[in-house]
Amino acid sequence: MRSVPDLIIKGGTLVDGTGAAPRVADVAVDAGRITDVGQISGGGARVIDAEGLLVTPGWVDIHTHYDGQATWDPWLAPSSHHGVTTVAMGNCGVGFAPVETNFHDDLIEMMAAMKPNFLRLPGGNYLEGDFINERFNWKETIGPLVDRPTHRSPWNYQSSDGMGLLEFLEWCEDLKVEPVLAVYAGYSLKGDHVEPGAALEP
Repeated sequence: MRSVPDLIIKGGTLVDGTGAAPRVADVAVDAGRITDVGQISGGGARVIDAEGLLVTPGWVDIHTHYDGQATWDPWLAPSSHHGVTTVAMGNCGVGFAPVETNFHDDLIEMMAAMKPNFLRLPGGNYLEGDFINERFNWKETIGPLVDRPTHRSPWNYQSSDGMGLLEFLEWCEDLKVEPVLAVYAGYSLKGDHVEPGAALEP
């Protein structure tokens, strides 16, 4: 005799996360796991009428900075608070900032323990800036900190540019990893851009 599922979600438009076209289907759940997908006959201990609604496996967050946070936060907040059930990590760097000064050494030790092979700097938004004149310019990050012009970041704070070319290379040397310098490609976040060609020459 066939057991009755704990839950059937009936008649929803299923977006299963595989890239397949949305389709109307029922979903059966037992003990917290999906056990059947399709046209399910019969009832369940609980039935949800999802006609006209989307049924998804949870939001997939494809842009995260949880590489470090995953070691201390089992919930990966705030993504999980927003209905995210899957996150992609490693595609956009480790998020350590902002951080209190007394935690700097702990975070560096944790990053070293992850044994990375390379270190890319800086991150995309920070590199591109909202406008061309707010991009990250390696040539202006050399020399005494007081001589660096600083620049406005996309998050509306004025960056000191204290993490410059020399500091980046020293960081890579300390971690024994290969440096990967991200270079401005001519496009900024608010649509500002440099025309391809001679204007993009260093």
